[in-house]
Amino acid sequence: MENVKNILIIILVSILLIGAALGIGVIIGKKNSGDKIELPDGEAVETEEVIINEEVTVDNATINEIINPASELVTYKYYYTDAGTYEKNQKLGDTDYIIPFTTDKTVYTYSGTINAGIDTSEITYDIDNEKKKIIVHLPNPKIISHELDESSFKTYDVKKSIFTSSSLNDYAEFTGELKTKEEDNLNSNSEFWSSLKKNTENVVKSLMTADDRLDEYTVTYDWAENNQ
Repeated sequence: MENVKNILIIILVSILLIGAALGIGVIIGKKNSGDKIELPDGEAVETEEVIINEEVTVDNATINEIINPASELVTYKYYYTDAGTYEKNQKLGDTDYIIPFTTDKTVYTYSGTINAGIDTSEITYDIDNEKKKIIVHLPNPKIISHELDESSFKTYDVKKSIFTSSSLNDYAEFTGELKTKEEDNLNSNSEFWSSLKKNTENVVKSLMTADDRLDEYTVTYDWAENNQ
């Protein structure tokens, strides 16, 4: 009889322990649960919240979207003031002999502005999304526009002959030659092109760093070999 009581006590304690364990499990389950999903019969089931971090990748289209709106990227301006001598004379027939007293000589000065930079449509990229690196291949910089300020054109010490008369209209004929001269001088100015490249890199960098998608990327620059 005593043994039967002991067995009943053991069974009762076991039932209580199992019930307690189930209760604790339900409480823990509720604490770990996330949003509720409504079933058709109106019952709610607790679901575990899952957060997915999507990895950001970059391609050429991504960077073109950032850079290309800049179109031709004028990155440097070159201002100049120069002087020269204009001569007009009369020659004897088809010879090179200059008829005496037929030479007009004029000293003139002028100013202008040359815009130089790169065409962003010619930029290419090497992108390594795994290492988070971008190499920007920049095209050869070039002169984009050139304006000679006609209002700055002035003449000095005009020596007029007794047979030949010159006017400012004559000087307009060699405006193209003046521009070519200034562009040739600029193309041989290595310091100007070196500064332009540095400024171009800074402009491109400012455009790229303004986009959050490129925050984790290291950007380097590679210039075309046939540059100034």
